[in-house]
Amino acid sequence: MKIVEIGFRKNMLKLDDGTKSSWYKIPESYLEGLELTKTLAVDDDVEVKYTVINGASVVNQLTKTGSSPAPVVEEKPMEETKVQAEQIKIPDSNEVEIGKVNNFDKAATALMKEDGAIFKCGKCGKAMANDKYENCYTCNQEEWKAGNKGNDRNSSIERQAIGKMTATTIAKLAPNTSVEGLLDLIDQVYDKYKQKVTE
Repeated sequence: MKIVEIGFRKNMLKLDDGTKSSWYKIPESYLEGLELTKTLAVDDDVEVKYTVINGASVVNQLTKTGSSPAPVVEEKPMEETKVQAEQIKIPDSNEVEIGKVNNFDKAATALMKEDGAIFKCGKCGKAMANDKYENCYTCNQEEWKAGNKGNDRNSSIERQAIGKMTATTIAKLAPNTSVEGLLDLIDQVYDKYKQKVTE
């Protein structure tokens, strides 16, 4: 029979016997058959012995036919390669230049002493490894925090959180209060929460 299609999970084969095509299932218990299907391709010829169980053709034996065995390739032993110690040059720590080789093991202050500190933080003057940023990490973080303190988005989130706390509190404390009393109570609870949150 000729293989027409191979299932995605490689446990089903659609075979053509010359008159019709039908699917054949390879059960999990038939390990040799499952291994063989990994090597099969469409249009390969196979010989199948199967049993019909509940209308499904379940393979008992599967063999590949009509093809010559794969050629045996001679493996050559790997040649030993000897590298003499003088061929490999490991740079001395004094030879390392900034930007040429990895120098992450040196602190920025050590680089400053060695190279005369070409790069410095624009705010605090601390030595920096390169000119990628104008200021050092610490100064950049301080600027970011200062710039985001009075942010409208943060104050909106704060107001929403206080409003939710207020609504939850009033719903539990005063479910049967009049409208006038309720409005007064909302103002009092909101102001109290606001005071606590902004302390």
